[in-house]
Amino acid sequence: IDRAERMVRRDRLHPSVIFWSLGNESGGGSNIVAERDAVRRLDDRPIHYEGMNSVADMDSQMYPSLESMEKRDRNGADKPYILCEYAHAMGNAIGNLAEYWDYIENKSVRMIGACVWDWVDQGITRYGENNGNIYFGGAFGDMPNDNDFCMNGIITADRRVTAKLLQVKKVYQYVKITQPVPELVEGDEGSVLLRLENRYTSCDLSEMELCYKALRNGLLVASGKMSLPRTGPWESCEVAVPLGKSLSEDKDNDITLQVEVALREPVRWADAGHVVASGEVILSEPVRHLARPEASGASPLKTHVEEDRYLCCGNDRIQARFDKLEGKLVSLRLDGGEVLRLGGGPVFNGYRYISNDAERFRGVEYHDPLPTSIRLSGFNYHEADGGLTVETDHVASVGKTEVPYQVVYEVDPSGCVDVTATFRPGEEFALHRLGLRMLMDPAYENVSWYGRGPMENYRDRKDAAFLGVYTSTVTDMAEPYARTQSMGGRTDVRWIRLSSSDGRAVGITAEAPLEFSAQHFTDEEIFSAKYFHNLDMVRRSEVVLNLDCFMEGLGNGSCGPATLEKYKIQPGKTYSCKFRISGAEQAAAETQAPQLVLKAAPGCAFEDITLDDFEMVDY
Repeated sequence: IDRAERMVRRDRLHPSVIFWSLGNESGGGSNIVAERDAVRRLDDRPIHYEGMNSVADMDSQMYPSLESMEKRDRNGADKPYILCEYAHAMGNAIGNLAEYWDYIENKSVRMIGACVWDWVDQGITRYGENNGNIYFGGAFGDMPNDNDFCMNGIITADRRVTAKLLQVKKVYQYVKITQPVPELVEGDEGSVLLRLENRYTSCDLSEMELCYKALRNGLLVASGKMSLPRTGPWESCEVAVPLGKSLSEDKDNDITLQVEVALREPVRWADAGHVVASGEVILSEPVRHLARPEASGASPLKTHVEEDRYLCCGNDRIQARFDKLEGKLVSLRLDGGEVLRLGGGPVFNGYRYISNDAERFRGVEYHDPLPTSIRLSGFNYHEADGGLTVETDHVASVGKTEVPYQVVYEVDPSGCVDVTATFRPGEEFALHRLGLRMLMDPAYENVSWYGRGPMENYRDRKDAAFLGVYTSTVTDMAEPYARTQSMGGRTDVRWIRLSSSDGRAVGITAEAPLEFSAQHFTDEEIFSAKYFHNLDMVRRSEVVLNLDCFMEGLGNGSCGPATLEKYKIQPGKTYSCKFRISGAEQAAAETQAPQLVLKAAPGCAFEDITLDDFEMVDY
């Protein structure tokens, strides 16, 4: 009671205090009732207490499932309802947020909001160290401890921006951007209609401007800025974004419109140009097929078996070598250079570790890597049209989980390999991913991809990650999670290009979008490091390329519900993916930018100007 009174006396003149809380996880009883009465005598603002809703002015709950939250919201009570904690942000987290917020903001009966737990990782440095290393429970000889259960912020302990923070910003934004029907402006030359809803309580959209850019197959082809009409709180407006018919009616390529709503003038809390909301509209997304490669001038593959074990094929453009005993691609040479390292062709990968996964997953302990073995159950090959097709059948055993899968390689004399992987998880399936892992030559340090980015993203945390062509390095794709865990994922990926400083390159082109990560560690090695600053102890020179047919969403299972069913791998369902591995020339052809053409806008003209006269800047 004394502490509650001191709190009210200290903070009651702060207008940011909207209600008082009687404590956290402190049980119930007459002492809580007396505490409430003491607070009421000092101030008339509402009172919250999750541990004993009957004494409070609102209902409160921690970490309910979506179903439980909706049921309680609609139970007929007449109090406001809040989630005092949800979206537990421990490690690689903040899955499912969009679904929770969509219900709270748009469908609830009496909900007034929810609070992410929490803002910042509560890690600390060691006394006397000045190297940026971050530690958590157990690093100081402290017993007992909660290990990394204090590392649950949407920013790091040293205040870095994270993908979690960007996801929260995107989901919470107060300007809602949608595409009405019809989406095109009648009689206009290809303008795309957007609806903006202002959910600020004291800002007008005329104080902001709309910045837009259009992308064809991930590459910028048009951009501009527009003023916004006067639109008060809880009002909506429609704006026509002028793209032109060549973009708005293009159905043969991926066409995306990406917009940002930014401040026109500086304010006390932000500079002019600060982005308060963003959105993406996919105008066209045709079904993709890997076209048969051009084999002009290519000689048929010559095939032979070495040592009664290795199936080899090749010509002057491509050479491949398969281990018949393991059913594995162990060597691939493109453009005269070896692509793989340590015989690291595609192998089954079903492991990940994130601290936000449920401690038990479908009855199976998942944290420590489980004993894994891969048994070859079939190896067949045949030659046709100058190429070679190799079919390998396997059974991966991970603990008590068995996953039959098949990998089919189509080696083409033009200089590429098409890989089709099919996974058949049984009814007892208990893993978080279905994918293939490859070990690539260390020279391939540079990475570019066409997919979602630039930040790390997963299928239930990708709202802030827009489609585009992005570049990075394998080293920079590591994420600074204080407790090391699976990281660096990218979703909806159409193609990947790995290149070296001397101009060598290899491309991965997906038939349907897949997920990937590229690191200098396997996920098991990441788990073993424990602390981010220990990763150098397990760093390997080769590139560990993970191509995931299906990586489950992140969920909130470290404290709360696990991944939503729609983001999980479904036992008994067959999953497959297909991609092409090609050398520098083919990779460049499949991922190259279109020819840029300067076109004068009405009232403007170009005279003796080339692209070399322009400075490239980030948008």
